[in-house]
Amino acid sequence: MTRSKKARFVSRLTSNTMALVLAGGRGERLGVLTDWRTKPAVPFGGKYRIIDFTLSNCMHSGINKVCVLTQYKSHSLIRHLIEGWTKINSQRGDFLDIVPAQQWTGEDTWFQGTADAVFQSLDIIESHSPDYLIILAGDHIYNMDYGEMLAEHVNMRADFSVACMEVDIEKAASQFGVMTISESGRIIDFVEKPSSPAPLPGKKNKTLASMGIYVVSHRYLAERLREDAGHSGSSHDFGRDIIPEGLRRGDYFHAHIFQNPTNVDPPYWRDVGTIDTYNENIHYLNFKNPDLLIKKVIRSSISDIICKGIDPKYILISFSGSKKNFNNRNINLIITSIKEEQKKYNFFLIGGDTTYSSKSSFTVCSLSYSNKIIKRGSCLNNDDIYITGNIGESSVGLYILKNKFKTTPKIKKYFINRYFKPSLPFGFHKDLNKFANSSMDVSDGLLIDLVKLIGDKKFSFVINYNKLPKSTYFEALLQKKKIFPNNHLFNGDDYQILFTAKKKYRDIISKSSKKWNQKVTRIGCIQIGSSNYMQFDNKLKKIHNYQGYIHNFS
Repeated sequence: MTRSKKARFVSRLTSNTMALVLAGGRGERLGVLTDWRTKPAVPFGGKYRIIDFTLSNCMHSGINKVCVLTQYKSHSLIRHLIEGWTKINSQRGDFLDIVPAQQWTGEDTWFQGTADAVFQSLDIIESHSPDYLIILAGDHIYNMDYGEMLAEHVNMRADFSVACMEVDIEKAASQFGVMTISESGRIIDFVEKPSSPAPLPGKKNKTLASMGIYVVSHRYLAERLREDAGHSGSSHDFGRDIIPEGLRRGDYFHAHIFQNPTNVDPPYWRDVGTIDTYNENIHYLNFKNPDLLIKKVIRSSISDIICKGIDPKYILISFSGSKKNFNNRNINLIITSIKEEQKKYNFFLIGGDTTYSSKSSFTVCSLSYSNKIIKRGSCLNNDDIYITGNIGESSVGLYILKNKFKTTPKIKKYFINRYFKPSLPFGFHKDLNKFANSSMDVSDGLLIDLVKLIGDKKFSFVINYNKLPKSTYFEALLQKKKIFPNNHLFNGDDYQILFTAKKKYRDIISKSSKKWNQKVTRIGCIQIGSSNYMQFDNKLKKIHNYQGYIHNFS
């Protein structure tokens, strides 16, 4: 079949297909970004919203009959849809309807799940009599031709199709619905958000994850939703109820493997999930230095990216606080700091928001992309353990700010700068993919982050106490007994890179350290066993305390 014939065939399908966009989710993990709006309405890239990705996919796929199902704090979303998406040619029967929660099942009953949201809109669906329905999430970022999935659904004579893609098992655990399929693409088994996803045949680190995109005939879906609505024990969710029940019935559920239209391998698809949020009296003391605070929050966020060997690309920043805190002076200080950080770390500021609230907060979401990232939990036996820079310095800066002890102005300035402006190993991160087996940043404390880095219970570590990197100022405070001897073991906020590598890469790591003028210290090694040890001179002592950094200043 030629490309043009395929396009005409898909066009005939899409002309009588209705898209249902689920856009009522709260998105609690996004913190203050969703205090006043639903997750699909969160700004992205300046004037855009997250939902624009899904709607653009619909229009480019020839699906011009769209219902957006809303619920949680929908005003911002509705205003955006009216202003940007309602100029559709209604003479051809095209439309974009904004649908509030219907509350069919009771006056005080909101949507109980994804399937229930569609069920409560069945009257609207049936009034348009579409042949097919495509059910979409309004909070994912990706580029997809839905027409191809429709055509495959029809050609396979499937009852229900699920878009899916390969993802790392560790990312899928407790996050996505995962499935097992036959060679023909038939779904054999489906489990919603398992803690231990089943690996793909021949790919022990990969699993097949649902993207939450479904194609189904109007008739089949209406029957299944009415049956599900009558089951009192159901959670009324597609992943937990509709799909597993269909498989038990023996219906044909088909897996459509997502292929990026731009031929990127692997294809790009992201659920906007978590962010870094810093709150007054929780993660910082007060609002006296907003220009420094924003630098700290930005650096803590991009640290999560560079520790994986990836350059930061995009940043979203949101602020909340009182009118007193966000006066013209402070706003100008913040803007100046953001510009300085952009120049230093080469990222684009693409959006965010500002709101007034009783408690001050900075929220940063960093975005990037790469075909290769360094994971945690992938270290090998006998790997060397390395860390960049010095550790324990940010916490000393906090002690000084809290007047825990006094010192010279020079030392005071040094540590306060380390608290507000962590010295990121920027540049060195570009070489990580050449030698690192696993990596992460030290944000909660060296010991607790080492445990997280290893992950696998069959491995443990031995670190040499005398080799832990400390500045001369830190050593001076230790000698004067101004700080606790083990301060650098348990306290975080340093945002240095902790990584493991094979012994054969020692020379390469040394050369990279010199090339980027970055301090890199080999502090220990990975071993087989369940117990972790600290080496003091030639003596080994088992470690029992892994308590990390406690962010609480009240």
